[in-house]
Amino acid sequence: MDLSLFAEDSIQAGEETTLLIVVEHKDKPFTGGVLTLEVWQHEDEAHTWLDTEETDVGQYEVSHTFADAGEYHVVFHIEDDTGLHEHIHEALIVDENT
Repeated sequence: MDLSLFAEDSIQAGEETTLLIVVEHKDKPFTGGVLTLEVWQHEDEAHTWLDTEETDVGQYEVSHTFADAGEYHVVFHIEDDTGLHEHIHEALIVDENT
């Protein structure tokens, strides 16, 4: 499972940002599945869950406003109706709004 995350120039705290996620499975676009993002900062007990929408074959988008600057943990939950359920962990940096 390969995943690429794209965002606007930089992600600014307090501003809505659209994230584009491109997913491939076995060297083909992953389509028709469900991609959910689980997002939190270091010691947060509450995690935010973001549902994406498939906007093109293998491309998923979600818009979100990150309240605070800093590093966020992101777990991409990738599922389909065949029983596939993969997790990919990434870090995301949110800049202070200037």
